[in-house]
Amino acid sequence: MLVSGFEPFGGRKVNASWELARRLPGRLGAKEMMAVRLPVVYGKAWPLLIEAIAHFKPDAVVAVGECPGKAVRLERIAVNLRQGGTDNAGRKSAGAPILPHGRAAELSTLPLERIRVGTASLCAGTFLCNEVFYLLMSSGLRFPKGAGFVHVPQDAHRRLPGALRRVIAAL
Repeated sequence: MLVSGFEPFGGRKVNASWELARRLPGRLGAKEMMAVRLPVVYGKAWPLLIEAIAHFKPDAVVAVGECPGKAVRLERIAVNLRQGGTDNAGRKSAGAPILPHGRAAELSTLPLERIRVGTASLCAGTFLCNEVFYLLMSSGLRFPKGAGFVHVPQDAHRRLPGALRRVIAAL
């Protein structure tokens, strides 16, 4: 299983998604685990994730990002829209499609009903989290145990250290 998290952004010193992903053990039960840290830069995160997928050949991919609020959010839908904040390279997107000829939306293939952590969310936003989620789901790659995106609260690495493990255990 491959789990991704993001580097810090917006002047913050940590990103809860990476803090949780990097703390996963090499094995969780019978599942071999690998974590990859993604940059918060448009056009740079996906190539690193696809490289890790090609190298590791996982049976599932759980991309993780952080969000405000208190709940873990299991994202259902990725939209073909890049319209978010300023990335770590100082670039801001102005509402362009991620893939000009791509479908309007893609669905998670994670077994969301079986994952008993957090709440279901209909949209991963339109910043880098959504970009990675959309490209993962529109890539044509298939993973036997699914692929998708999970948002964790900004302080999840302190408050909910087992949340990501519980998500993975359900796969």
